[in-house]
Amino acid sequence: MAYGIVPLEGEKTLLIARKSPIVIWKQIVIAAVLVVMASVSLFFGANEYLYLLSIALFLILAVYVFVLFRVWFYDIYVVTNMRVILSEQKGLFHHESSEIDARDIVEVKSVRKGIWATILRHGSVVIITHQAKETWLTPVLDPDYVAQSIRVLGSATQRHEQ
Repeated sequence: MAYGIVPLEGEKTLLIARKSPIVIWKQIVIAAVLVVMASVSLFFGANEYLYLLSIALFLILAVYVFVLFRVWFYDIYVVTNMRVILSEQKGLFHHESSEIDARDIVEVKSVRKGIWATILRHGSVVIITHQAKETWLTPVLDPDYVAQSIRVLGSATQRHEQ
């Protein structure tokens, strides 16, 4: 199963959904600015200080991209035949995990707002439980498919209990 998630007995993974890469567009712009700054200082570097500055910028960029990718990569939603698991990487050393039992799911909605969400096929999935608690999985690629997978999970569990 996914990072840090221990499967229960008889549990099977149905779907692993990641956050849409669109959530990191601002960080990608920052990384691109760093690349341009480092390249310009390297190209026009007339002395060793500018060379050192460009090397430092490239090192900072490498660390920044590593942290950005790691946080995005380990921030996942897992749908199994028994539960929905939210495994969220909040930072390099901060990880949170929670789960929703399939028997507690009352309603599942998919939400897409705006032209870009429609064109790029990303949006949110809202899971409503018996306690009227809303859990948002946001933003995910193809929220309709993710919501349908969770609906099938909830209805299969309810049929199995009857």
